Amino acid sequence: MKRIIKNILLFATIITSVFVACTAVQAENKYQDGDYTYTVEFGKATLVKYTGNSLDIIVPSVLGGKPLVEIENGAFYNNNYINSVVLPDTVKKMGQGVFKGCENLQNVHFPTDITSISEEMFAGCSSLKEFTFSRKIKGIGQGAFQGCSSLKNIICPSVNSLGFRCFANCTSLKSVIFKKGIVESSGGTFSKCVNLETVVFPQGTKVIAFATFEDCKSLKHITLPKSITRIDFIAFIGSGIVDIEIPDSVEQCGERIFEDCTNLQKVKWFASNLPHCTFERCTSLKSVVLGEKLSKISYLVFEGTTQLETLRIPSYTIVDNEAFSGAEALHTIYGVKGSNAETVAKAVGLNFVPVKDISVKLNKTKLMLYTMKGKNTATLKAVVSGSTSTPTWTSSDIGVVQVNTSGKIVAKKSGTAYVTVTLGNKSASCKVTVKKPALTVKKKTVALKKGQSYTISYSAVPAGKAVFKSSDAKCVTVNANGKIVAKRKGTAIISVSCNNIIQKIKITVQ
Repeated sequence: MKRIIKNILLFATIITSVFVACTAVQAENKYQDGDYTYTVEFGKATLVKYTGNSLDIIVPSVLGGKPLVEIENGAFYNNNYINSVVLPDTVKKMGQGVFKGCENLQNVHFPTDITSISEEMFAGCSSLKEFTFSRKIKGIGQGAFQGCSSLKNIICPSVNSLGFRCFANCTSLKSVIFKKGIVESSGGTFSKCVNLETVVFPQGTKVIAFATFEDCKSLKHITLPKSITRIDFIAFIGSGIVDIEIPDSVEQCGERIFEDCTNLQKVKWFASNLPHCTFERCTSLKSVVLGEKLSKISYLVFEGTTQLETLRIPSYTIVDNEAFSGAEALHTIYGVKGSNAETVAKAVGLNFVPVKDISVKLNKTKLMLYTMKGKNTATLKAVVSGSTSTPTWTSSDIGVVQVNTSGKIVAKKSGTAYVTVTLGNKSASCKVTVKKPALTVKKKTVALKKGQSYTISYSAVPAGKAVFKSSDAKCVTVNANGKIVAKRKGTAIISVSCNNIIQKIKITVQ
């Protein structure tokens, strides 16, 4: 019995020793340097937790003799003492929620090499008044500044990616300027930013994600760049927007984009489709201009509008049978006789007033260009009637001819292409022929006697005035009109230049 008890005690001692040893090993993984708990890997330190209660912190660049290169998730989480933090530039990586819940944090100096703001980095930092975005910061993570209710103005020089609700509930935020186009957005960006007045999206921005401006009551006006291709559902729901233009670059539109925008009065809609409930309960909406690119109006688009009385619909737009349902004040539709708009309007008891269909013409139907500077460009003029929409321009062969949004043509190589201007279902084209420039001379060799003269005969395409030069003016002279005079015996070369081409004539004086 004593032997059994002895063995049990020995086993317990061994287990206890193993546990203590394991605990010691775990403890050795973390170190303490003042108020900073950190780990070390490959000779570099990672800040795990700040445990102090200082108001103003300058985080050291070295912990325990090791360079600080990383800050882990929640390192300063819910520390309500901190007012300001200076992070060293040695830090190259930061985890999520590093300062989350630091309600008294007002100012932060961020490491210069950090390229993104991690998820919930400053979430709930209700005293944070400003943050400087370096040019290296490209992305803002989900909820990064959510609930930063003291933040007022933001300038983002290089940011092009926005995480879900990254500025949501920033109730003091007034101005946001992006200097680089936003190509990726997860939605809810400025949700509940009730004092937001100004947002600048530059050319290159691709998307306005869902609920981006949800309940932004102070946002009255915004200019959308013509690079935007997608606007998601409820993008402006409940915002204070008064007037807006949707550019024709928009290819995808979500539903209920302006639902409950009770201040919205004027809309210019140049996108290709109008999804259902787009203007639901827009009780101040009085004017909607529809672009000729519009292919379809879905159902209940104007439900709950109380001041929209008339609407002009493009000739080839397909109108859903319930498109006008719930539009309380709508009484008259303007459109082209025989169009789908007329059929639907009459079917639901609305007045229909026929209008002249749109037309588009070009000032030229044929054009000749050349692959040389000064002769390789031209501008076509589109004459549009019956519409205020902007037509689109295309080239049948961009390898031969390119055309911009204003009708300016640039010849690229010889060949033929058609430049077409299109508005709705109407179009007009111009045949553009591109040729290489040419220069020919009638004679390549000329023999003269002293005192005799000869006038050079040449042909240039495109037509132009040639420049003449003699290689030996003591032997042969040539004037601006190409008249050669033999001066003395010998040989000279006359260079003829036009259209960036040089032809040479050998003159022999006997």
